[in-house]
Amino acid sequence: MDPSTSGSFPSVNRDAKPTYCGSKRVVNYVWNLELLRGCEIIEGSLEIILIESKEDISGEWEKYSFPELVQITGFLLIYRVDGLVSLGHLFPNLAVIRGTILHQRYALVIYEALHMEKINLYSLTSILRGSVRIQNNFNLCYISTVDWSLITSNEVAGMDNVFKRNNDYTCPPCNTSECHRCWGSSKCQKMCPPECRGGCTSKGECCHEFCIGGCYEPHNSSACFACRNVSYKGDCVNACPRISYK
Repeated sequence: MDPSTSGSFPSVNRDAKPTYCGSKRVVNYVWNLELLRGCEIIEGSLEIILIESKEDISGEWEKYSFPELVQITGFLLIYRVDGLVSLGHLFPNLAVIRGTILHQRYALVIYEALHMEKINLYSLTSILRGSVRIQNNFNLCYISTVDWSLITSNEVAGMDNVFKRNNDYTCPPCNTSECHRCWGSSKCQKMCPPECRGGCTSKGECCHEFCIGGCYEPHNSSACFACRNVSYKGDCVNACPRISYK
């Protein structure tokens, strides 16, 4: 499969330092998503919770998109939100969830999002620590069509993931002429060659080994979406120099 069919990729000014934000909790109202504006890396966790309404608020979610968000260092929690059909429009370029902080033992939780039809995090390629729990989302399709073992770490390998009481039986199939694994009928799961430890470009070229989640240019440690270990002066490195503070 051509990895370029898997989705969009972040478009940012690589000469500028990324914008870091602390943990964010979006609660009660959709408009509180404005708290995320401008965040490229969330150092901590993102919780979108308890946004419930008896009216149709699906149009409110469509007003917001955060293509600048590429990485969450903690966990992502979606819990009891109404009207949210997909995460793809909100976070089209989210590539990495590090799981340095977990919700129980999970890095990604989607629970009782009753109107969600597909996750559609088509840029997500790496969950470095923790498992996935997707449960009680009765309209949610395209869970089993994602190969979660390619996203979660080798230590987890999907063994602790929980997928219960969703709607994976009446979904339209993946477009098999383009891909065999997908986030939706028109969004393929990004597949990189197995030798690409740091991810790959949209053309399937291997990133530098110090990258994680993908890159803008192949074999370039300063062109990573995120760093596997640490970033030093805009370059992904294995460890900080002795003269610096981590």
